[in-house]
Amino acid sequence: MEIPLAVATILGGIAAIWFFWDKLKYFFKGQPAKEEKPSHLSDDSILQLIRNSAPSDWTYYDPEAKYYFKNDVQLTIDRHPAERKNQFPEEWSHRFPDKSAHAVKFTIYYGATPIKDVWAVEVDGGRSYIPYPKSADVLTINRWEYAVGHIINITNGTHSFADYFERAGFSIVDE
Repeated sequence: MEIPLAVATILGGIAAIWFFWDKLKYFFKGQPAKEEKPSHLSDDSILQLIRNSAPSDWTYYDPEAKYYFKNDVQLTIDRHPAERKNQFPEEWSHRFPDKSAHAVKFTIYYGATPIKDVWAVEVDGGRSYIPYPKSADVLTINRWEYAVGHIINITNGTHSFADYFERAGFSIVDE
């Protein structure tokens, strides 16, 4: 029993040295270790990153109702429970076979920091999420909101966000 314990101890020590070598090499040279600076992203650069991403750049984790950006898992979008107490009142949200429509909040986080809340409407019995339009009468959203719409609909399988967007009577505007 002593030999396996000795071998495990030696291997553990080698693994620790290998794992911390980037810090240990400065110790052996008598220099202070260099600190890695985390990349700091501004809110605007995070929102731009989302706008330029494709739905395939994201993964959805169902138990937590959370979307993860594959290239930086600190960038997430949390889906809050739909507000089921009241039907969403705007006429456009009831243009689908299942007339139920409810408001849903999505929060964009970078690490533990909330960056922005986005409101959408869960339409057609939960088959799609469409970001809130400018108003009940002006059914427009900007390109960033359209990109978010594609991302938050990656869980909807064969139901196309673009199709729901068009059937609701929406259009994209540049802002």
